[in-house]
Amino acid sequence: MDDILKVYEGTASDTEQEITFAFHPTSIDIFIFNSYDMYICFVSSNNKQSDWIRVPSNFFYSTDSSKISAKRKIKSCKVKNYTSGQNAEYQIIIWNNR
Repeated sequence: MDDILKVYEGTASDTEQEITFAFHPTSIDIFIFNSYDMYICFVSSNNKQSDWIRVPSNFFYSTDSSKISAKRKIKSCKVKNYTSGQNAEYQIIIWNNR
């Protein structure tokens, strides 16, 4: 089976923003492109939210969805700035290779 992927790009702001995924990912990659840190958390299919993860500026973060929620599928993520007024530019790539 071929990998399926989807790319989400945007700017995190002071207000929490939810990104609903087009499918349930098996892997998630996050890139931060400018000098500002960002918070991200994940929401499972039962609407349970993970802890916030700080992603440093000019950094790459990758995770397997089973490390976020072993029993539930990930349906979305939420992003917001780490520091008020410093908007982080991000790219989130979700993969499903099953």
